[in-house]
Amino acid sequence: MQLFNKNYLGLEVFFYICFMRKLILFIAITLSTVYAKAQYNFDFGVNLGASSFLGELGGPNKSPQNNFLDMNLESTRYAFGGFARYRFHKSFAAKASINYLRVSGADSLTQEPTKRARNLSFRSDILEASATLEYYFIKVNDMNRTGRYRNDFRAYVFGGFSAFYFKPEAFYQGNWYDLRTLRTEGQEEEYDRISFAIPFGAGFYFTIKRNIRLGMEIGYRASFTDYIDDVSDVYASPKDLPFAQSILLANRTQERRAIEGDEKFPHSGFYQEGAKRGNPNSNDGYMLGQVSISYALRGRSSFYKARYNSVIHKRRKRTKF
Repeated sequence: MQLFNKNYLGLEVFFYICFMRKLILFIAITLSTVYAKAQYNFDFGVNLGASSFLGELGGPNKSPQNNFLDMNLESTRYAFGGFARYRFHKSFAAKASINYLRVSGADSLTQEPTKRARNLSFRSDILEASATLEYYFIKVNDMNRTGRYRNDFRAYVFGGFSAFYFKPEAFYQGNWYDLRTLRTEGQEEEYDRISFAIPFGAGFYFTIKRNIRLGMEIGYRASFTDYIDDVSDVYASPKDLPFAQSILLANRTQERRAIEGDEKFPHSGFYQEGAKRGNPNSNDGYMLGQVSISYALRGRSSFYKARYNSVIHKRRKRTKF
């Protein structure tokens, strides 16, 4: 049985790669035009950290779903990427970044009876490209005795826009299954693998010896999709599910009951056709906490040009005999 259309998936990935290449090219051209005017205002680097999912699955023992406290530390996963930043004003900077991360969630991580009995779980790898604006609300400059720049400290808040590719999967009997292709909620068509989000948060960095910047940032991504975890609406009728694996992974309450018994869980009818499986009124999101290191480039400032260009030009002129 073929669970997905390979040609369609390949075409979708191809268009996403094309989008990413054009975005990277645009960023490179833009940054190259501003570099000549930058005086330690342009830096590029890498970041590494952790990710945490906020959605329907898992959560604390007593907490409403889909809020900033509805997360499990056990489901924390990795995140890493790179970025380029240009400070075009003393209080503002524009940053372009690309991140690769994994998010996950599982109802088995909570003791709340309704969710634990639902017994759904997932993981999803995400490739994210974002453009954000930083506002520096704390600025501390450190100058040497001659009054020249040496290092500084910046604390900021940020917001912007991002596009990301995601692929939710579930583990069952030794294998990982692509949940989107299984259409576990009886969808007529597969939902899009590419979605958008609003990133926002706060961070800081400090500069060492003019060029090296060390920083930390924590941010949330409010996405435009409710299917990062493949859970959104109601339980579908088994006859509306396209594959045998769809039936097995759409409703997994019996697996948990077989392990722990029925006594502490809601009646099994609570998890049948038409019953609430997720919350379609609230989209999924995820958090990133990362540390970063970057290198600041020194360009020719307007001061440099005004002071030295005329001198250089005069030196090129020689008296002819």
